[in-house]
Amino acid sequence: MDYEFKKTIESEYDFFFPSEGEAAEQHGFIGYLRGDYGRDGREFWTTWFDEQESLKTDMFRDEFKELIDYLRDASLDPVEGPDVFQFHCLQNMRRRVMDTEVRFKIVTEGYSYYFRCQPRPGDYNLYCMVYDNRFLLPTLERPNKAASLYKTGADYWQTVVEIRGPDTAPAVCGGFLNEQLGEELSREEKQFCREMFAAMFEATAGQTDPTKLIYPYPPQEATERGERPIYFEHRERHNECACAIGAAINGSHYKLHFYNFDIAAMTVIQQYGFQRTKAVLARIIQRQDYDGRYSSENKKWAREYRMPHAAFERTYLNAHPTLIDSFVDRVRELYTERDAERYALPGQPESSEAVEGYEITRAISFDDHRGFALGSHPEGGFVCWQFTVDNGTRDYYWGHYSPDEQDVKDRYIARIVNHMSDSDVKEVQKPPALPKPQAKQQKPPRKKKDKDVGAI
Repeated sequence: MDYEFKKTIESEYDFFFPSEGEAAEQHGFIGYLRGDYGRDGREFWTTWFDEQESLKTDMFRDEFKELIDYLRDASLDPVEGPDVFQFHCLQNMRRRVMDTEVRFKIVTEGYSYYFRCQPRPGDYNLYCMVYDNRFLLPTLERPNKAASLYKTGADYWQTVVEIRGPDTAPAVCGGFLNEQLGEELSREEKQFCREMFAAMFEATAGQTDPTKLIYPYPPQEATERGERPIYFEHRERHNECACAIGAAINGSHYKLHFYNFDIAAMTVIQQYGFQRTKAVLARIIQRQDYDGRYSSENKKWAREYRMPHAAFERTYLNAHPTLIDSFVDRVRELYTERDAERYALPGQPESSEAVEGYEITRAISFDDHRGFALGSHPEGGFVCWQFTVDNGTRDYYWGHYSPDEQDVKDRYIARIVNHMSDSDVKEVQKPPALPKPQAKQQKPPRKKKDKDVGAI
């Protein structure tokens, strides 16, 4: 098989060098080969370095071996042009094209190979970085080119999940969105990104991520509850989110007076979640309520937003108010489009059980057989309980009762954040089997109405 040696452009410079972590996952970096032709140019010694062994399929191994054998054995002629050369020295290092490093790439249907060749004595003579095209081409050629590989953005998300796994896929797709941030995108390209974001959101929003929850109490109450470190940890996340919003807004500027607010909003939400993104934006507008550059609709929305103000006292955005206002518009639109209110609280909705006359409306269970629940009474009043699970039956205790629904929701979130911070637990997506709904006959919970233990 003959291979075509292709030119590269300036934006591909980083692909000639090893990457790791999130960058490697985003671009499908499999690993790299280092080669040495020996002192006389008649030897060929190679060492392979893995980065993502899961991408080393049998198909890749066979193709890579064939390619390296071709480069070692074929008689190659130089290609004229200032940017690309085919090396004589790949076959015989004594025949040098030039005495400096030369770079080129070879692209097959499934993989991209980026070569650096160094004919200088004493150096390794060949480096070959290998990428999986399923990940590299969408970031390199932008979404409209990716459509030739994936029919929709949802297909791209599903492929990433299958290859990377559900835990890594959000970071990979988030990196893909970030690649499009400063680009002028067509309608089709934006639609591809929206489809991918929608699929990613639906797959992940129902999974409770403690880093995306907002601790609801001010510092004094956090101290009384023994949760002061959690308060400061969340305050720092608010600051990081504000910095990310500013960077996304400014980074989305692709030409004079034009911004990719859609993509900017998606990148921030993917990393910090809807709730924290909205809270940071609301607090910014609350502090600048006098500024006429914010729309009246966004000011009204911000005034109604309830949060522990002290935790947001250091959040500032390095962006123009008009741009922030447009960003807020898009975040709110995305929130409505995705019906994200379904996931405003962690856990899952319930309606099949009543305890002490309170109907359980929402609950979350963990793999340590513990959980938390919200309940409401038909005659008014709300409650937040903790429970343990034994043989499929819940035992409710430490009830926090209040006439204020937001008060018990805050307690519910605080207890979940505390529990997930103190323990290496995972949410059980399908709660354990509940007893049959027998509200009047069910064993009542242990009554501890008068106090709530903050650390629980």
